[in-house]
Amino acid sequence: MTNGSPIPAGGTNPIRVPVTLRKSSGLSFVRRASRFTLRATRNAFATVGIVTVAAGYAYTRDAEIEKEDGSSVVINGSGSELMDGIRYRLELPLHNIKIVERNDQGLQSTIQSFVTSGSDKPLTIELRKLIDTIVAAAHDPKITSLHATFGDNLHLGPAQIEELRDAIILFNQVNPGQSSPNANNNPDHQTIKLDKPKSSSCYTHSFGNQKVYWTASAFERVKMLQHSGVVMLTGISSTHIFAKDLLDRHKVGAEGIFREKYKKAYSIFTDRTFTPEHLDNISSILASIHDSIFSSIAKSRSLPSPTESSFGRKFWYNVLNSGPIFDDEAEQTGLVDGTALGGEDETVKECERLTLERYSRILRNREKGHFFNQVKRQYQKLKENSFTDLDFSKLTKIISDDKEKIAIVHINGQITTGYGEMNSTGDLDITKALRELKDDDAVKCVILRIDSPGGSPIASEAVYNEIISLDQIKPVICSMGNLAASGGYYVAAPCRKIYASPTTITGSIGVLFGKLDLSNFLETYGLNVEHVETGQYANILSMLTSFSSHQREILEHYIDHTYNRFLAIVSKGRSLPEADTRKLAGGRIWTGEQAYNLGLVDSLGGLRCAVEFAQTEYTEKGDALVEVWSNKKSGFEALLKGVGLVTEGNYTENYISNATSLLNISSSNPVDSIKYLYNDISSICTVHDDWAEQWLNLWID
Repeated sequence: MTNGSPIPAGGTNPIRVPVTLRKSSGLSFVRRASRFTLRATRNAFATVGIVTVAAGYAYTRDAEIEKEDGSSVVINGSGSELMDGIRYRLELPLHNIKIVERNDQGLQSTIQSFVTSGSDKPLTIELRKLIDTIVAAAHDPKITSLHATFGDNLHLGPAQIEELRDAIILFNQVNPGQSSPNANNNPDHQTIKLDKPKSSSCYTHSFGNQKVYWTASAFERVKMLQHSGVVMLTGISSTHIFAKDLLDRHKVGAEGIFREKYKKAYSIFTDRTFTPEHLDNISSILASIHDSIFSSIAKSRSLPSPTESSFGRKFWYNVLNSGPIFDDEAEQTGLVDGTALGGEDETVKECERLTLERYSRILRNREKGHFFNQVKRQYQKLKENSFTDLDFSKLTKIISDDKEKIAIVHINGQITTGYGEMNSTGDLDITKALRELKDDDAVKCVILRIDSPGGSPIASEAVYNEIISLDQIKPVICSMGNLAASGGYYVAAPCRKIYASPTTITGSIGVLFGKLDLSNFLETYGLNVEHVETGQYANILSMLTSFSSHQREILEHYIDHTYNRFLAIVSKGRSLPEADTRKLAGGRIWTGEQAYNLGLVDSLGGLRCAVEFAQTEYTEKGDALVEVWSNKKSGFEALLKGVGLVTEGNYTENYISNATSLLNISSSNPVDSIKYLYNDISSICTVHDDWAEQWLNLWID
């Protein structure tokens, strides 16, 4: 017999024990029973709650659910899976798609949807999502062809077109026998061997736009829909306006301080024509972009290279100087594959039509189905255990979406202090996002997607410091879009790896400061300006006076300090001697391909390449979730823009319009003339400073 046991080993009579002990045993039993009951109740409710939430989460998103026999079914059929035994063609209505770098104008789109009539409304899609969808289709064995239709224009920059072309070319290169993993790295879908080659085709009425043809040439078959269509390839141009004579005529002074001789964003006010350095830089950029465009067309169309032989150079000289090339001649030259008067050829008609919207839903469903199946498998394991031994940690981890992540942070437009507006990104927007990412343990890598002409040195420095701080905890890499110039490159330099497309405008490592002086202009209308100040630098930014010698001296010192800081950041970030950095700087701009050869970027490629690198280098399984870390604009700002009270505008058009308005000054109304001139010059100054080189005013249409 053991002390405290209520039953003796060999009998049934209870043994008397101390009353206190009997009370203690009773309380202990009650406590154990209570704890068991509470635990069981908690676990039961938790199990039901978690599975219910998971099921609802998946169900509301058309989730694909795994059945007991291993097959799968999609609930809520708006995103039904592709059927077996059917070949699909994915349709890209590029004539009716608005492709954006970042789609964060939800309220604007909602308002516009109410006022836009008709069923053929343009579809807005982010470039990254469009590319991911094409890549997913390339690896989907049920999709055997890609079918695109083009319109009159394609509102993308050169680097964005290169990224889109790369995805189309990837689709073309998937052949029978190649391994085709699920696009979302989903373990619920096994690797499949493709049994049919992929094909791609595109159609348009006419290729009057050079950007459209450049994009279209990535498809295997390029056809026009009518005999009156033409292919118009002309080369590229860069147009610059110089307002020095105009300002002199109106006695408006322009004062600029810049480092160094290639930093020519302010030349619109200070020069009458190109300086030798300015012309050399622009010519070099145009030649590089020209070669990238027409070399890629030649490669896709199996035409002579414009850079590798005299025959190729002569061939492209004739093409670019022929004017409109009509359908028969374009086919004979190899620019197109003929006409399709019926709208499409027979190879396209053999495949079942699959819209971009439907396939996008299917891809979302696959991801949500993968999530639901994870929950289901974990729940089955829990059911097999003793009820009191349930461990909810793994299931809770799945529900909480605690999976490895790669975060994309967009830096679009001018980099400003404070919070950004419609065409800018504020340093507070970026630093806030980077600090949040620093504290998110699930985020394994941060990708900065930069499409910026630069901006405030103070704002750029604030972002730079936050990048350095974040990189000490988790890696930060960079993908540069159409341009990462001046301050845009300032914040890219510290990143561990920098990706750029061959045509990305890169660099402009330099600094400038300038203002216009209206004092002499005002005197012509009998207006005298007097200043009263308490310090010799109090009116240094005033447009109603020129710089004094002391003011210019202090500004020269400030510009030198900022420029040297810029050089030091680039030298450290790119592991270059400062002497070498100075040779690459001076305010000079480069294309991505030139920058790659000079060591200013690490690899040529778009955002998809940066994501693939991050998956391989910084995640455990290579299937981390990719999330865009966005900073939403206030509802009031979005509302103003949505109803058209605030517009984004076009910088090039704005500054040309403003410059033109200077020519219309009426001397009969001096007060209005002063007001309009002051406003217009202020606008031109702001626009030109913000857009650093005006992205060259590059026209490749």
